[in-house]
Amino acid sequence: MSKDANSMYLKELLKRAEIDNEQARLYERTKLDEPEKSDNNAKTIIVDKPSETMANTGRISDEAAQIISVYAKKEKEKPFSDTQRLRESLSSQMQESKDLLEFFEEKRSVTRSAKVEELYSLINDAKNATQSDAEVSIPVAIDSKRFSEPDAIPHKDEYSQEKMFYFGDTKEIEDIAPAKNTASFDSDYEKLTEKITSGEIVIENEDEDENQLVFEQDEADRLAYTDEEGEPLDETDIKLRLAFNMMDESRYDIDEFLNKDKDKVKKSRKTNKINVDSEYEYTSREQNTEINTMLKKAIMYSRIKLILVAVFALVILYLELAVKGSSWHPVYLTQGINGRLYILVDLQILFFIAITMLSSIRNGIAGIFNRKLNTDSMLVLSLFFTTVYSVFVLLANPTSPDLKLYSLPCAAAAVCSAVINYLSNKKDYHCFRVLASKKAKYAAVELDASAREADEFYKYLMESSDLYTVKKAGFIKGFFARTKKRAKGEDLFNFLIPVIIIAGVVLFGVMYLIEKDLHSSFLASLLLITSSVPLASFFMIPLPVIVANKRGAYCNSAFIGNAVSEEYADASVLSFADTEVYPAHLVKITSLRTYGDYRIDKIIPDLAKVFAFIGGPLEKVFASTLGGELEEPKSIRLIESAADGICIAIDGTHIFLGKRSYMRRYRFETPVDPDDDLYEKSVGSIMYVVMNDSLAAKVYIKYTLNPLFDALLKDMYKAGMCLGIKTLDPNINNELLANGIRFKKCPIAILKAGTHEDINDECDEIDSGIVSNASLHTFLRMFVICDKARHVTKSNAIITIVSVFLSFFAATFLSVTGDMSAISSYYMIMLQMIWLVPVWITSFSL
Repeated sequence: MSKDANSMYLKELLKRAEIDNEQARLYERTKLDEPEKSDNNAKTIIVDKPSETMANTGRISDEAAQIISVYAKKEKEKPFSDTQRLRESLSSQMQESKDLLEFFEEKRSVTRSAKVEELYSLINDAKNATQSDAEVSIPVAIDSKRFSEPDAIPHKDEYSQEKMFYFGDTKEIEDIAPAKNTASFDSDYEKLTEKITSGEIVIENEDEDENQLVFEQDEADRLAYTDEEGEPLDETDIKLRLAFNMMDESRYDIDEFLNKDKDKVKKSRKTNKINVDSEYEYTSREQNTEINTMLKKAIMYSRIKLILVAVFALVILYLELAVKGSSWHPVYLTQGINGRLYILVDLQILFFIAITMLSSIRNGIAGIFNRKLNTDSMLVLSLFFTTVYSVFVLLANPTSPDLKLYSLPCAAAAVCSAVINYLSNKKDYHCFRVLASKKAKYAAVELDASAREADEFYKYLMESSDLYTVKKAGFIKGFFARTKKRAKGEDLFNFLIPVIIIAGVVLFGVMYLIEKDLHSSFLASLLLITSSVPLASFFMIPLPVIVANKRGAYCNSAFIGNAVSEEYADASVLSFADTEVYPAHLVKITSLRTYGDYRIDKIIPDLAKVFAFIGGPLEKVFASTLGGELEEPKSIRLIESAADGICIAIDGTHIFLGKRSYMRRYRFETPVDPDDDLYEKSVGSIMYVVMNDSLAAKVYIKYTLNPLFDALLKDMYKAGMCLGIKTLDPNINNELLANGIRFKKCPIAILKAGTHEDINDECDEIDSGIVSNASLHTFLRMFVICDKARHVTKSNAIITIVSVFLSFFAATFLSVTGDMSAISSYYMIMLQMIWLVPVWITSFSL
């Protein structure tokens, strides 16, 4: 038999075996699904059972017949569900662990395992915790009368839920018959009432144990008062009853209510004090109207105080000019028999001055207690010892014909204090008007030690040196904090006031040793103290700042606070933009030469975009060349900033601008014309322009120095300042600057900025003591004036100290020689006025 025939025959046998196998499986399924009771109408399905073995017909080999027979007997295994697999797996595990099975069936085993014990307890807990409500209380079945035909109601098919884990048989709840006796509220309540009335049920009252529950009464419950009818009384009713004596003291705790009311008043006062002492600050322009009104009122009140104090001082001067037998004074306002009235009137006028200057006196007393003495503390010193002198004379010898009063020095001190308060309020109002302006303001921002200014001027700096740069800002913060800040120069009063008191005590001891008279010794010491209070001390610190603001008012600039000159006392470096040195109107483009296919009308717009980004004097120069509005680039950034050139990426094009040396480092072509060197040795500069790695143009620019800059350099040199010029212009360098300036002593250097924000960035807000709305040059001039004000303050302090010690010498000399009684109070004022002249001269010389 051929090979193809055998193959065909083998395939036919396999096909037949497959058919027989399928019939056998169908037969088994039919047999399993046959119902116990067959229906008469059901059809009978007959399936031939295949033979157990396949006979060999001889047409194939025995080995092939055996394979076919085995294949024919093979049956598909029934796939298991996931539930069946898990159940069989759990059963096998439970069979392997007999210990666990015995524990689950509540049979204790001899061998115990900790894990088995733990698992057993967990299973029992879970079983008890998950008991249904039916196991706790058996539900009552629903009455079947609610349904008319229960059999006609369709029921859903019920399906049995297979158990995933075997935990014993499920408990079935059997329905029970409804209870025969149902609860009826009315009948049961009636029966309960009959039992209580008949005495069958006895309800006894138990005493309440106070230790069981304790409720603390709050303050509202303890002070809840009611009237005779039980109506509650509020706080107003109680106060009215107390006012008309309608509160029954035997019924109400009046003391408790009054104490509560006092505590409430104290708490209210404390809250108000906190609100008053809380710092008020200028934080937004929305406060402009409010603060403007506040400062105007302060000026008005200080003007009224000045007028009143001046009038009272003139009255005291009139009184103390009186002598016995004077025709200019009434008899009761002269020495002698009416001496007591004379002293009391003088003292009363002095007290009027004290009441008028009460805020200053409070400030002075606060400075004494805080050990931070100030100008107002000097007024308190004068007022205290003047009052002591007048009271001592009033008690000792008021009718003496040679009686002299010395309240005029204290009145003069009050006038000086009122004058300086008035001027300070006007100064603060001017400063606020500068800050409230919507213009961008120039201000000083302090730098840290990592700034480029520190690296450039390190050899000129000390450890206490401060570095500042000039920035533009839209808002200046910290106005009120600066106006209230105590100047460090006021520490001088911590020396002067104790020295004056000690000098008075020393003079008292010396006079007592000489004359052995307690009365005269005490008068001499009091006169020394009252006459030594320097009037110059009231103008020592505030007046230079006031005069500086007077200068700044002409150019919209301000110095905020009395401590502003001290704040910038350690300033050693000040950096600012290059437009101050080279203004745009003094920079000219003298020539422009193009190379290759580049045209002037294509190069200038690109250069205008570059300098509009980096700033500098050429920004306005190129903008004025174009005339119209400049189109803003889509993207622009600074790639490199070197001492002799920059690289800018603008709209995908790299533009190199700089000197010949910068271009050679990048191996760009740099053609040189015969007159280029001569042009650069003058005040000019040659800038090469490279676009797309090819030379595009060569620009000849003439830079002219600001004519006011040399004078500024001299003032900065006197102030001990180093100047840094911040720029990104590739043409501005130290060589160009050295060729333009004439004053060479002041340290000055060109500082190449790292980013364009270092020069052109405008801050939202800055905390600065020096502010200018005008120009950068004006701000730099204000910085110089601030330094001058600091030196003037030092000069005023020296004058004040000298005036105090000269007053010591004069009072001591007159007391020892016995001529102190011949000195009137107006002579003391004339002596102090002499020292006011140099203070005013030096202050107004700014």
